[in-house]
Amino acid sequence: MQTIAKTSWVLRFVSDVVSCEATQGGLAIDVKGWRSLPLQPNDPAVANALQKLQAPGVSLEDLTGGVGEQGQSELFFYLNRLERIRVLEWAVLEQGQEIATLESLSATFHLDYTAPAEVTPLSLSRFALIRRAPSEGEDTPDHAVLESGASRARMILTAPAAERVADLAVNPQAQGADAIIDLLARAGLVESVTAEEPEERMPWEFHDRLFHEITRGLHETEAIGGTYRMKGVIPSPPAVVPVSTEQGIALPSPGRHESLPLDQVLAKRRSIRSYADEPIDTQQLSDLLYRVARTTGSVDMDPQDIISRPYPSGGSLHELQFYLAVWHCKGLERGIYRYVGESHQLVPVGGSEAQMAKLLGRSGAAMGQPEAKPQVLLILTTRHPRMAWKYQGMAYRATLMNVGVVFQTLYLVATDLGIAACANGAGDGRVFEEASGLNSWEESAIGEFALGRAA
Repeated sequence: MQTIAKTSWVLRFVSDVVSCEATQGGLAIDVKGWRSLPLQPNDPAVANALQKLQAPGVSLEDLTGGVGEQGQSELFFYLNRLERIRVLEWAVLEQGQEIATLESLSATFHLDYTAPAEVTPLSLSRFALIRRAPSEGEDTPDHAVLESGASRARMILTAPAAERVADLAVNPQAQGADAIIDLLARAGLVESVTAEEPEERMPWEFHDRLFHEITRGLHETEAIGGTYRMKGVIPSPPAVVPVSTEQGIALPSPGRHESLPLDQVLAKRRSIRSYADEPIDTQQLSDLLYRVARTTGSVDMDPQDIISRPYPSGGSLHELQFYLAVWHCKGLERGIYRYVGESHQLVPVGGSEAQMAKLLGRSGAAMGQPEAKPQVLLILTTRHPRMAWKYQGMAYRATLMNVGVVFQTLYLVATDLGIAACANGAGDGRVFEEASGLNSWEESAIGEFALGRAA
């Protein structure tokens, strides 16, 4: 095991705190770009302790050492208040040099200042990750960041600190072994290897928890919403994908159909996984696609053009595209087709029969019948760059909600038309990527929906 140099951690104000000065009534904390924050501790020793939070900071022992037992309660009250407005941070020092900094990401984050109950082996949390964070300026180097879906704090790491933290994933250590580990434990970025995980945490997977925390605005330091963060950086992906329709197959004109009342359609809706011997035909596909996915209008706007379709989409961006993996359909050869909503056409994309079989087989497995294949698999793709050009911190989440809207629309229209329909919970994005030749950074499969002629 590597020898660790003596380390310690200190509390301090963030750099936006310009000063913390004594006033007649207590203290005044001047925060850059904000109003002066008055604090009025009853205990003068608490006021003196809080002033120690100015750079270069103070250890927890030195902060509490001059405050009596009764004053500590008031001291921690004010620390909690300062954490709530995120003007505190915690730095790890090694031989006088700063090697890591813990930053609060939310007003709900509060560091645990209590003494460890027991010395137990700690490992990196299974919800944690270390990534590279690009610099924010020419004078600031790139750095490593440790963050976790189980904590609303992150740690900025130098190379030695990053190496030490990564080692925790395979070499658990006691909390008192190192100041970094001690601070990580207090922030919830590491976990005991012997303690049983709480039942409510067990079902959460790493990616689900991180996705939830970030896309729900629970990390307050991250911008979220329609910030148009790529404006002036790269051009906005166009609303309509340029597609050659020279080999396009014109779908039949939509048939006249007497629709049922909405409440009856909702009552009849079912996930149908079995099909008639006779396959679905192009007229049925035409009716379904026209009612769900056609483009009904477009508007050239600044800074981003928009289009409209029968279903709603965040920002009217309509990043979703529609593909059909056709196995059995009267009037269409087996293959993969892109639906062009502007002209109500299908354009052949390609795909071998072996790839088709994998796609359809995976769909059958997702529906609990691995030996059966849907007659047609509708594959939704997302043009993520189009969404992320506008939306920050929530682009992928917005797309998933759009997929849900499309699935329900498909269900209702298919039910009304008498088409067997079933949404899939999983799909094979890798095989579709290979079969379609799409660049997954530009456009990637995000949802599958099985179709066929109802038995």
